[in-house]
Amino acid sequence: MDTSLVAVATITSARTPAEEEQLRRSLERLAEVGLPVAVADAGTNPGFGGFLSHLPGFHVTVPPARGLVAQVTASLAVAAGLDRPCILYTEPDKAFFFGAPLKDFLQRAAEDRQGREVGVVLASRSGRSFETYPSMQRYTEGVINELCGDLLGVPGDYSYGPFLMTGTLVPELLQVRRDLGW
Repeated sequence: MDTSLVAVATITSARTPAEEEQLRRSLERLAEVGLPVAVADAGTNPGFGGFLSHLPGFHVTVPPARGLVAQVTASLAVAAGLDRPCILYTEPDKAFFFGAPLKDFLQRAAEDRQGREVGVVLASRSGRSFETYPSMQRYTEGVINELCGDLLGVPGDYSYGPFLMTGTLVPELLQVRRDLGW
């Protein structure tokens, strides 16, 4: 996929020094990809906020309300304003994904969308990768994946996180109730 068509939306909250260090490494790797990145930061760590604002191509906002839904919708709103028809939503700690797998995912998404209107393209883990997660996480995410697959009629890895969406979906997502429960 032509990367000039894609903006990234993500959220951050560096709650501990170890978490901050992990996020710094991961987001530096994302910055190297060269895509514009909309970040909704929790705003609890001024030093980390300064780091984010100095990453090339990063557009940082601190949502006026607390919580995951407020952060996700704030990042999507900023990404929608970056004038790109596609938005890649991802968690900020996917350093491995931000290398070759991201490029491969975007290429495969472009091939899958060829000539079709597609609202969302999900990234997924390999079965081998999924097996490295703790058993309780595999069980929980397995149930989520099974339920989503049954509801949508398409099996998939609905818990992994990164997905590419058309920007035309953003207005609908901005209407999500803030008390969704996260």
